[in-house]
Amino acid sequence: MMQALMAGLIVAAAAAYTVWSLMPAAWRAALLQRLTGKPPAPRSGCGACGDCSGPPGRKGGAAQAQPIRIQRRIAPAAHNASR
Repeated sequence: MMQALMAGLIVAAAAAYTVWSLMPAAWRAALLQRLTGKPPAPRSGCGACGDCSGPPGRKGGAAQAQPIRIQRRIAPAAHNASR
């Protein structure tokens, strides 16, 4: 009986963690604010400032296309000599 209860609690905790981690961040923040009564702490990392309009150092501007440079690798001399 006790083992079944413990297994059920572990499964319920795992399910709650899965739902929490896969929930959209806005929903998590709203639910956390509703449960605790205080606003969530500011986030850090990508998306924390809400300004994704351009490259770093250029706030509020429109994003511009940046070229991608691809460089060919030069094979080592020992590798070329064995051919």
